[in-house]
Amino acid sequence: MHLQKGLFKKSSGIQILFTILCLFTIVELSFGMDDSLKSCKAIYFPEAKINLDGQEDEKEWKETIACGNFIQQRPYEKALPSQLTEFKVIYDDEYIYFMIQAYDSMPKKIVRRLARRDDIQGDWVGIQIDTYNDRTTAFTFFISAAGVKFDGIQSETDNTGDPDPTWDAIWEAKTIVHEKGWSVEMKISLSQLRFDKNNSEGWGLQVIRNIHRNEEMSLWQYIPRNAPGWVRYFGRLNGLDHIKRVPQVEIAPYVAIQHETYKKEEENPYRTGKNTIFRAGIDGKVSLASNVILDYTINPDFGQVEADPSVVNLTAFETYFTEKRPFFIEGKNILNFQITPGDNSFSGDNLFYSRRIGRKPKYIPDADYVDMPEATPILAAFKLTGKTKDGWSFGVLESMTDKTSAKITKGSEETSVICEPFSNYFVGRILKDYHQGESRIGGMITSVYHDHSEGNPSLLSTWATTGGLDFYYSWKKQTYFLDFKAIASYVNGTKEAISKLQQSPIRNFQRPDATYLKFDTLRTSLSGHGGSIHFGRQGNSSWKYSVFITWRSPGLEINDIGYLHQADNIFQVAWIGYQKYHPFLIFRSAGLNLNQWSGWDFGMNSLFKGGNINAWAQFKNYWQISAGLNFDGNNLDNYILRGGPALKLPGGYSYWGYLSTDTRKKLLAEFNTSFYQSFTPNF
Repeated sequence: MHLQKGLFKKSSGIQILFTILCLFTIVELSFGMDDSLKSCKAIYFPEAKINLDGQEDEKEWKETIACGNFIQQRPYEKALPSQLTEFKVIYDDEYIYFMIQAYDSMPKKIVRRLARRDDIQGDWVGIQIDTYNDRTTAFTFFISAAGVKFDGIQSETDNTGDPDPTWDAIWEAKTIVHEKGWSVEMKISLSQLRFDKNNSEGWGLQVIRNIHRNEEMSLWQYIPRNAPGWVRYFGRLNGLDHIKRVPQVEIAPYVAIQHETYKKEEENPYRTGKNTIFRAGIDGKVSLASNVILDYTINPDFGQVEADPSVVNLTAFETYFTEKRPFFIEGKNILNFQITPGDNSFSGDNLFYSRRIGRKPKYIPDADYVDMPEATPILAAFKLTGKTKDGWSFGVLESMTDKTSAKITKGSEETSVICEPFSNYFVGRILKDYHQGESRIGGMITSVYHDHSEGNPSLLSTWATTGGLDFYYSWKKQTYFLDFKAIASYVNGTKEAISKLQQSPIRNFQRPDATYLKFDTLRTSLSGHGGSIHFGRQGNSSWKYSVFITWRSPGLEINDIGYLHQADNIFQVAWIGYQKYHPFLIFRSAGLNLNQWSGWDFGMNSLFKGGNINAWAQFKNYWQISAGLNFDGNNLDNYILRGGPALKLPGGYSYWGYLSTDTRKKLLAEFNTSFYQSFTPNF
């Protein structure tokens, strides 16, 4: 020690060099720790008495060690955050509690913005818990400094990359802003989580903080921005040996009386100026195990569900609407069978589209006056979903809808007409994970029966059955992947019903120029197939690429319980992209993408082809800029004439540009410009 002091006195240069080496060593060690798997211990208090006020003043919090050492992910990867964040975790026999301290040296600059649930803005913090320990699924709970909550389920099997906000849990949280920053106290019922009875290995955990004024995101367990996944890289929450299953038994009977008044229409017998409707039913939920849930409903009431947005659809194709009814949201990720990846016109196709159950009646009678129900009543439904510790996911749904009739008046005669028959819907799904979610294989089967014993004016099929197989394999720590899906369908019914399907706008067998198709009025069944093959590199590099081909045969029909946008299509896409995540020169981040696509029908007629190159960047002053150049070859549209011959459409090229000021500000300006030039003059 004395020798060191002597050296430092003789040479300030050596002292400076030694200090710099120490600092570099500390920084390097801290980065090494942040790259390693972190763990935090939850403390068990049999009778925790937590007053949810956002303050850390209870003895339980004071006796718990805080976890921290967050690391920045955006904009500077692996850098120390601009502000300190710590959290603590405790639990009792019914709840798990989180206390997050978001320290801030400038608390007056904390951005608090009120918004609707699941639309958090401004500064926020959140937790994600992988209670299944499958490294693919996480329950998500975020909250903003203004107290706006976001909850959802993150699933790495649905190809979206973001949590699904349609799942709403029962949980409480309280935020408070103080002189050292802001803090939040969370209380989550264990009945809302799904987990195995043996939790000695703990759960996966991620804690996130977003500082709005810096557009800065920091993570407790560091995950690179180019990582091929998210949940699989979580840290660990240990100390959960006392976690027990909390039985969940919910029975919610309801009685509803709806009274409506409006202006009377003198000649319309069904618009008398007032309507009164009485409804009663039961909704419920039972946890058969801590990771298996049975949902059931009898004559459900969805009157409080958010209404669909107004849409003006001038095409021959159906508009896709998101499911918002609570009964169908539980376990939605398990019953998902998306056929095509990406964000394109084929990506919505799915073997199960729950909006089919309880839909608007298909048949609309033609009469002077019509009194028609808005939806087909659901008599009863149950759904069983769960996941085992061995990686098996399963889901079963059974539902029955009642016969629906409309009252019609023609002249002076009033009659009742069937608009929708009694129907039964069944869905079964099974999926097996391997190597902690890096690979999986599964299947799905659906069946729909329509009872036409009292007539079939809407010309629906009698039986409709679909099945699908899916296989996903990744290698080199999920850097590369191969995703394969195959589906098949079989529909039978009367000659009139099958003729209607052949002439449906999504296939148009009657087109005069479709020599590879045959419109057969004597057919009583229709069958088809579809699928996709997808290969790509999804992480561990600034370069990413993928190529896929997807197809729908002309006879494919899944719309009795699924969603199919178009049949008779083969679609191919290739994409490569480069992203620079670290700030450089005058940019915070930047990227470049190159795309190519083409399509054919099953007569191998070229329907479309094109390409695109685009670039985007964010400057260090938080302004954003993007631009692109598109090329479209000549198109052949089989659907625009709605049963007529295919229509040739000329191709062209276009370019566009976009510039915006700082999006963090309350006032911002945007500038857009675009130009299109057809290859055919005056088109």
